[in-house]
Parts: sequence; structure tokens; C-alpha cells
Amino acid sequence: MPRFHFKIKHIRTRYSLHILLIIILVAASISFLALRQSEKGMKDIAVSVERLTGDALLEQMNRKAEVVVATLAQDLINPFYYLDIETINRLFNTIKTQEDVSYVYLYYPDGKIVSDGTDENPLLGKILTDEISKKAQATDKLLLQTKGDILDVTMPIYIHGEKLGGVRVGFSLKEIRDDILRQKKTIVSISQRSIKNTLLVSIIIGVILIIFGMIFALRTAQVLVQPILKLTQVSRKISQGDLAVKVDIKTGDELEELSGSFNQMAVDLKKSRDEIENYSRTLEQKV
Repeated sequence: MPRFHFKIKHIRTRYSLHILLIIILVAASISFLALRQSEKGMKDIAVSVERLTGDALLEQMNRKAEVVVATLAQDLINPFYYLDIETINRLFNTIKTQEDVSYVYLYYPDGKIVSDGTDENPLLGKILTDEISKKAQATDKLLLQTKGDILDVTMPIYIHGEKLGGVRVGFSLKEIRDDILRQKKTIVSISQRSIKNTLLVSIIIGVILIIFGMIFALRTAQVLVQPILKLTQVSRKISQGDLAVKVDIKTGDELEELSGSFNQMAVDLKKSRDEIENYSRTLEQKV
């Protein structure tokens, strides 16, 4: 099977390609690092905004729930004391008109349910034994508990220092968490757009750097190679017998020293040739 080898003959082309390759690698590295940094920064911002927004919404819900339950507990003191079920149910029904209220319980100190706000009142006289209910029955002050998508708020009811019982209201957190999820999706969408924009800008900058890099590479290669080309041309002329030619290179480095050596070599060769020619003429005259 034939093998093909790609060989670059011109030194200027090799120099240009090497310099251009270095510039491309630098541009690609800068673009990659900028993109990674932007991606990390946007993720950090998204997480922070999500956390702060979520905490703010939940805190707002907690404050609202505290005010609602504290006000309800105050309004229930007399109806509870006189066991005015009609007024109790009316207050409960008013609370239940709020979309995020899931349940309302009025209970005695021993935990027995007095009313759940319905005419049927199926929980009357029953004691709820789940962990949330146990903590609610035992508390002597405002208590907030969360289980799943429910925020349970308990407020004891006192009259003349005597504990009549307490009221519990369950608030649904589903809408709050749906809002948090929607905001999270919005933040993620904004982050993705920002990352795409950063990628586009990086590509544009990279292309610009490559274009300028090509120009710079060609110019640099020409500056580097020009003295070598001069030396090549002079060496060809010397090989053709033109010993009067001289190399004029002023680079201040090894190339300038080499050009000086070429010039001296040409002088020495011309001197040797002149001596040989003189010697040949002398022999001819003697003969």
C-alpha cells in the first residue's frame, strides 16, 4: 500500500505554521478557560439566587402563617371558652377560604379534637397520634413544623392563664415550591443563554486572534527567514563563481556573524583564485 508523506519545503512556511499553531493553542486555551469560568460563575449565581429566593418565599410564608394563626387563636378565645361551635365553624370557614389552607383543628389540652371546621366534624373527640400532632399538643407557644408539602402551625389558646387547648392550621407549600421550581427553571434558562453567548464571544475572539495570528506569523516568519534567504542566495552566487558578492545582514545575532563568515570566505576564495590565476599566467609566460 503506498504511503504518502507531506513535506513542507520552505522554511518560511514551517516557521509560519509553527507560530500559528502556538497562537491557535493559546487562543483555544483562553477561550476554554473563559468558558469554564463563565459556566462555573453562572452555576454559582444560579444556586445562590435559587437558595435566596426559596428561603425568602418560605420565610414570607412562615410570617404570614404566624399572623393568621395568632389572629385566629385570639378570635377563638371566647367561642372556645363557651364552646360556641357555630362561631368556631364560621371562623374556620373564613380561614379555609384561603387557597393554601389544607386543614384547621381546634383541640383540648389532652389532644382531643373539638372541631375541624366541618358540619360533620368526623374527628370530634379523637386524638391524632402522629409525630407532628404530638409535638403540637405538647407545645405551650407558637410552633411551626414542616412535613412534606405542609406547614403545620400551632398556637395554644389561654384564658386568664389557663390553657383551654390550641388551634392548628395546615398550610400547603406546594404553590410556594412550584414557584421556586419555576424560578429555578428560569435561572437555568438564563444561565444557559449566558453560557451560549460566552461561547459565541469566545469563538469570535478566537477567530480574530487566529486571523491576526496568521498575519503576525507570516510577518515574523519573514523577518526570521529573510537573513537565511539572503545567505542562501549568496551561497548560490559564490558556487557559480561570483566571489564579489557580499551579504548585508544586520540582526545583531549569530546570523550576522554567519554573514560575516560568508563575506570573509568570499574574500578568501577570491584571493585564492586571483593567486592561482597569477600563478598560471606566470607559468605561461615562462613557457
